[in-house]
Amino acid sequence: VYDGGTYGAIERVNDHLPSPPEHQVRQRLWRIVAKRCVVAAGAIERPIVFAGNDTPGVIMASAMRTYVARYAATPARRIALFINNEDGWRTVETALGAGLQIAAVIDARPDVSATHRALAAKAGFAVLNGSVVGVEGGKDGVRKISISLTGGARAEVEADGLAVSGGWNPAVGLTSYHRGRPKWQDDISAFVPDSAPAGMVAAGAANGAFGLGACLRQGFAAGAAAAHSASHSGNAGAPPIADDEAFSLTPLWHVAGKGKAFVDYQHDVTAADIELAQREGFESVEHLKRYTTLGMATDQGKTSNVAGLAIMAAVSGKSIPETGTTIYRPPYVPVAIGAFAGHHRDENFHATRLTPSHHWAAEQRAVFVDTGLWKRAQWYPRAGEKDWLESVTREVKAVRSGVGFCDVSTLGKIDVRGPDAGAFLDRVYINTFSNL
Repeated sequence: VYDGGTYGAIERVNDHLPSPPEHQVRQRLWRIVAKRCVVAAGAIERPIVFAGNDTPGVIMASAMRTYVARYAATPARRIALFINNEDGWRTVETALGAGLQIAAVIDARPDVSATHRALAAKAGFAVLNGSVVGVEGGKDGVRKISISLTGGARAEVEADGLAVSGGWNPAVGLTSYHRGRPKWQDDISAFVPDSAPAGMVAAGAANGAFGLGACLRQGFAAGAAAAHSASHSGNAGAPPIADDEAFSLTPLWHVAGKGKAFVDYQHDVTAADIELAQREGFESVEHLKRYTTLGMATDQGKTSNVAGLAIMAAVSGKSIPETGTTIYRPPYVPVAIGAFAGHHRDENFHATRLTPSHHWAAEQRAVFVDTGLWKRAQWYPRAGEKDWLESVTREVKAVRSGVGFCDVSTLGKIDVRGPDAGAFLDRVYINTFSNL
């Protein structure tokens, strides 16, 4: 997001194609200028930090659900789930519907609804109130899960896959540009947009609404308001009627245990690294980010930051809102360098401005360079000259021994007016303007 309602967007041209056509660009960079922007970027499921959470077969519950429901594939045959919120039970229902075996559901909330317990009894799996403290396995994947039950007892469950859901983080990245800072919302234990860039509004899950009905209502309202404020008329109609699914969550960030507990999978940052940063005196979240690399590169806190901030808050004795958040930076997803450099090849899709001497320069076979929106002559090659240096050397000698001119329209102008304009310019320039 740039100033003046300007947005950068990447179009995937052939990255997603199984057999891309030859000589086609991978990605295309778009610059979009808009009076209003509605951010409906959704939310990202966040992990729970525990020992062994990098073992192959440990996967986000929503990812497990996507593999099964969308691609008819499963990462495991006998699945356990470790959750602290209502949404995790959607994965249970999806897995059972696909014929997969549920080993157990470890739910960190103090109680589970009678509906869920009836489902467990019918399907023949246990519902355990507690937390996963460790995963046994190796390069071949999960074999056994160690559980600390409410009350202090221990249990073990054999499974070859573990689906994890620690709640959802609204995608606040775009709304946090221009020094915008999100605010903490207790009922979902997550940050939501607060001071978005001018002309921007968030709706739906990106705004902390996790029920389908609420998402539809907010989306319709935000879209209609944006259209009307941009001078468009018409009636958007009523949003489709949908229920608001119940969403209950017990915050759980880090379960202490033996072994490495990863917070940022992209940069191999563990809970121990964050605790060490605090002991070393890196108390600011921005210092923590640079000391540990937490939330750097394309992660930018999408999956790691809230858990990392919660661990930092716990060891420093502060709340998560008091600890604060880091600044989110683009790009939001990996971008091919060619997408940024592509405007140096062929014609770009933007307005072109020509200087008064452009057509004359073109007749003299000038080589032009893009300077902003301007075409600016660089040099004038002649037949037989091998490269630009030979042409420029000839031009330099011609100017030194004769006369040359340069059209600097591309540099712009400053119009100074008023009775004391000359006196003002006398103070700016070495030579005298007032008697010019």
